[in-house]
Amino acid sequence: MAQVWDDTIKRLIRENPQHFISWVLEDAEYKDALSLELKNNTREADALLAATWRDQEILLHFEFQSTDHDEMDERTLEYHVFARRQHKRPVYSYIVYLRKDKNIVNSPLAWPFPPTGEETIAFRFKVIRLWDLPVEEIFQTGLTGLFPLLPLTKDGNQHDVADTMVRKVAASERPAGLLGLAKAFAALVFTGEADKEWLERIFAVYKDILDDSWAVQEWKKEGKIEGKIEGLRETLLGIFQDDYPEFASGVKTHIDTINDAELLQRLIVKIIRAQTPVDALKALFNPNHEEKKE
Repeated sequence: MAQVWDDTIKRLIRENPQHFISWVLEDAEYKDALSLELKNNTREADALLAATWRDQEILLHFEFQSTDHDEMDERTLEYHVFARRQHKRPVYSYIVYLRKDKNIVNSPLAWPFPPTGEETIAFRFKVIRLWDLPVEEIFQTGLTGLFPLLPLTKDGNQHDVADTMVRKVAASERPAGLLGLAKAFAALVFTGEADKEWLERIFAVYKDILDDSWAVQEWKKEGKIEGKIEGLRETLLGIFQDDYPEFASGVKTHIDTINDAELLQRLIVKIIRAQTPVDALKALFNPNHEEKKE
């Protein structure tokens, strides 16, 4: 289950990294997503975003935690140091707790030296507890890239909140990927049978919006639908290159044969929501079967 959370949050950040940067530093500007593989470290950071803030090149480092871990502060310090040494820029670290945890760490991490009473390390970072954040605080940011996290916020497990979230995401500039991620996070919170049925109903409505989105309608009106197909193909291939690189070259030929923009949009959502490479390949090569299953 932890891997499901990790994969979903990473996909969410990739969907709109600027919104995550604006969440923590309002006037900072996103530049690039750096490699998560830090030299001399066997683990990967969750997100390492390059930005400019007050004319300074900086790095914003995010760690997302969904399970108990009583050494998150030390692990975050480790990533922080490697990121600074590797990229030669100032770094600020954020630990975002997705679910209530009995081992919440606090800033700063202080390492005393008992013989003298001195602190040899004082590492400061920001802790964000999603379940403590009011729903309205996230809505008021206007950062739709954060909206899929709303079910995890304070009172976010209410039907009216989820319904509003889905409507706002569906009306955003990039609804396809965000809708799939919104459903993924909502499904982790709304787990009862009645909740599951309700969730399927509200997303069934928005499936039609995805298939017949305002963007596709505008392209049709302007006679530019064919020119957009290549961009959708590139997006679909890019998801495979990011998430399932071992299959990217093998699926490219098939993707290049798809000339239906609406089908490409549906496939983008399905591949984003896929939990395993097998699910992703099934969705790509047999999309009609997948739709019947849902």
